[in-house]
Amino acid sequence: MQHLMTQQLGLFFLARK
Repeated sequence: MQHLMTQQLGLFFLARK
């Protein structure tokens, strides 16, 4: 299930910006 990891990573990156 890499979809969840990708979505979480994307959210983290967006929040870090």
